[in-house]
Amino acid sequence: MPEVVSFTIVNAITDKDLVNITSSEYSFEFTTDARLSLRANVDVGDTIQSMDFFVNGNYYVTDGRPPYSLGDYKGDYSGNAMLTSEQSVTILAEPFRNLVAGIAKEVILLPRRCGTVCPKAIA
Repeated sequence: MPEVVSFTIVNAITDKDLVNITSSEYSFEFTTDARLSLRANVDVGDTIQSMDFFVNGNYYVTDGRPPYSLGDYKGDYSGNAMLTSEQSVTILAEPFRNLVAGIAKEVILLPRRCGTVCPKAIA
């Protein structure tokens, strides 16, 4: 059964991975020009057909192609405004294979904008 094992915050401008999140809560700082995406990662070797994303308890979107993320368009990271909103957001990702749900994972993100220069910013 496929399982979401972690999340990765991605710089949507460079498409580079910034931080891998395995905990249930993550605080981070970002600069004012940051564009961030959030990818849900499944176990290596797991095959899935889609990933359902829920935001703050409500269904948000189904992503049917890799990378399974909030903030990509046809595989190109584009960013998602909720990741730079300075409001806590709860994301749940649930993988599907053959219309059967796998093991979901949830993370609470606590983003904080820090200006244009910030030594602890992830982006």
